[in-house]
Amino acid sequence: MAAGASPTTVKEASGLLVDGGGIDDMFVIVRTLDGREIRAYCVARCGDWFADTDPDRTVLKKELVGRKVNLRYTQEASAGRIAGPADDEMLDFVQEVRFLPK
Repeated sequence: MAAGASPTTVKEASGLLVDGGGIDDMFVIVRTLDGREIRAYCVARCGDWFADTDPDRTVLKKELVGRKVNLRYTQEASAGRIAGPADDEMLDFVQEVRFLPK
């Protein structure tokens, strides 16, 4: 960690996995019990959850849409990990998604 940098806080939310996919970088969207939607980038932390719909885009597999999950995520600078945003743009990144009983 760089001098003067603060440690990254891990946030947690429960809700429904409602969407996900991407073109260059995969993300998931979780709708929390209070109606907020959290879009978090996977960066190799989501598993085999996406299906190709055409050569340029993938989507969340249908069987995962609506599943109850617990999402652990952090807000961090893109730092070149995500195509498009500036390196210093703050984005949410998945740390863990745990599927809850139906």
